[in-house]
Order: sequence, then C-alpha cells, then structure tokens
Amino acid sequence: MRLSASYANSMVVTVADRESDIYEFLLEAQTLNAKYVIRACYDRHIDHTEYKRLQAYLNKVETIAIVEIDVPRQGRRAFLDLRIAAVTLRPPMRMTSSKSKLQVSCWVIHVSEREAPQGLEPLTWTLLTNIPVTSAEQAIERLGWYRRRWSIEEYHKILKSGCPVEDCRLQTAERLGKYIALISVIGWRIFWLVHISHADPNAPAEVVLTQVEIGTLRSLKRFREKIPQKGPLTINQAIVAIACLGGYLNRKKDPPPGATVLWRGWQRLDSMSEIYESIAISYG
Repeated sequence: MRLSASYANSMVVTVADRESDIYEFLLEAQTLNAKYVIRACYDRHIDHTEYKRLQAYLNKVETIAIVEIDVPRQGRRAFLDLRIAAVTLRPPMRMTSSKSKLQVSCWVIHVSEREAPQGLEPLTWTLLTNIPVTSAEQAIERLGWYRRRWSIEEYHKILKSGCPVEDCRLQTAERLGKYIALISVIGWRIFWLVHISHADPNAPAEVVLTQVEIGTLRSLKRFREKIPQKGPLTINQAIVAIACLGGYLNRKKDPPPGATVLWRGWQRLDSMSEIYESIAISYG
C-alpha cells in the first residue's frame, strides 16, 4: 500500500497523562519504536554515576529557556523554566531479570514555575518521550503536543457522553464504523463550538449557525429579551442560548458552558429548527 506524501511524512505519537507512566509500557514502546510523550508520575531510578533519582538529576540540569504559556482554567499566564536531558531509566524492583536489558532510554522535558500567584501551586511538568529533544524549540513543540491532550480528552468526552457511542448496539463492525464516522462529525462540531466561543466570542453567529438556526433562537419566547431580535447576533450570545436549551443556568458566577450542555441544547435546537423551517416554508 502506498501512502500519499502528506501521510508518509507523518508520525503517530501517543500522548498521555500520568496514569500511563507504566514501566512495561515504556519498555514495550522502546521495543516497538512506538513514539510517545507522557507526563511522568514517578521519580524513577536512573542509570547515572552521581544521581540515583530522576528528580535530583533534573534539579542540577541547567535551564535552557523561559517558556510563557496560557493557563485557561486559572485565567493567567505562567513563566516556566525549561530543562531537557537524555536519561536511561532503570527498571523497578519487581522486574528481577536481567536489569541491563530492561533499561529504557528516553528524553526528559521538565518545566517548573518559579513563582505562582498567591494561593496557587506552581506549575510543574515532567514529560518523558522517546522522540529526540536536543533544543529548546523541539522541547517547546513536544510541550505543545502534550497540551493538546486536554482537547483530545474533551473531544472523546463529547463522543462518549454527548454522543453516546458506547451505548450503540449495531451488532456488526461495519455498521458501527459508519455510525462512529457520522457521530465523529457531529462531535467535532460541538467541540468546535466550545473552542470558538472562547477564541472569538464576538464574531457573528453566522460563522457557526445557519440562518434557520438563528431564526429559531430568536423566535423562542425565553430569548426575546436576552438576544437581539434585529441586527447582528454574536457567537457568545448564540452559544449561551443553545446551552440554556441544554440546562445551562447562565448565572453571573457560572463558568462558560461546556460540551455537555451544548450537546443537549443542540439536540433541542435541531428539532426546533425543523419545525421553524417547515412553518416558514408554509407561510412564505
């Protein structure tokens, strides 16, 4: 089988949180040459003449750059010291056979915040990867991959909770594949709505909704005093209205609506839009 040029130059990378810091997994990935970026959970033993533990060694590694990142959940920016190192991990005590054959070679990316705002713990991440990291630019790229993990998890949450893929009982793999393909498109649209409502809330609602959907929202009595009946409707106004259809209370201290209420609201809006369009056609 021939791959197109775009796929031939691609690389599959497993990105995971601390629950995947399992030594057998790291060892198997090394055997299969399967790429990964995983957040470390354990202060593992390393093969080093002076330092026995990973964290003690990282504390002595020189900072090569200062990385500035957004922390959306805390509504702030953080400045992190960046360190990288190539290490050889030693197997845990439970693996008692030939220790040298069970060692894992990898690169470590360590970022830590010197000073956090009062009341907040400083950010600290230690990432393990078997993809070479020899510069600050490569380390920052790998950090970017890891930060995508939250988006991936949110998308899968939409598929499992909003679009109940796991409840599907279509009996054959072929039918299930078609169903997942369809639901993935729907799930992606919900995911995109959440993203764009944060990224560009004041953009016109036409970017994400059809005229029929906008007309449906404006026709609902509960929204007549909350969204403009004439003139432009913003993405934020439309998203909040859809979320309210899904159970979002929209109180002053409530966080922005998430994927679950948007999915519920979207289902209701879709049904209402069919009725609205039918009435509009009937009455011209």
